[in-house]
Amino acid sequence: MNKSISVYITVGEWLFKILLLNIYWFIFSLVGLFVLGLFPATTALFATIRQDIKSEDDVRLFRSFLHYYKQEFLKSNLLGYLMLSLAILLIVNLQVLDIMDSSLLHSSLTIMTYILLAILALISVFIVPIYVHYNFSILGYIKYSAIMVIGKPLQALALLAIIAVLFYLYYLVPGLIPAIGVSLLAYIIMKTAYPSFAIPREMKEES
Repeated sequence: MNKSISVYITVGEWLFKILLLNIYWFIFSLVGLFVLGLFPATTALFATIRQDIKSEDDVRLFRSFLHYYKQEFLKSNLLGYLMLSLAILLIVNLQVLDIMDSSLLHSSLTIMTYILLAILALISVFIVPIYVHYNFSILGYIKYSAIMVIGKPLQALALLAIIAVLFYLYYLVPGLIPAIGVSLLAYIIMKTAYPSFAIPREMKEES
């Protein structure tokens, strides 16, 4: 077979996977009316992508997605809403600081809150890939994500830059968002983060 044709087929198969996964993510988010379905669907998306990355055989996407969605439904919602609550708390704190009179304390608290928001954003980049790769407690995922950010700050910033470029691409071509928007973003994050994960012997990794 001509090499260029083989490349086209490979790319086409990959894009078809990304398209299917995006559809599954939307359907399963809708099943939980987004309020309860968003975080399990996102977890299932990352877990299925991880399975596809590490497996030499073809992964049955729907079966894998459904398995992870059901398995992680409760725990992923707990983690997701914990992270969301932290973000809301910091944003509300900024709103409160905004109505306070200017002072050294006000400036210090505002800067500290923005720093915490930035740290939370960096942790959020790693937390789902870590969630689907390791078996930790809820707080353990946050702790290990923070360790990853501190231990690999350049990788975290580079990943944020890639995400920013992807968002700009979505801005230029909005039609990509309903087609492959979420799954492509998840694939890039998982593909970038996966090689950085060590697998300590005491942590049981699901095969």
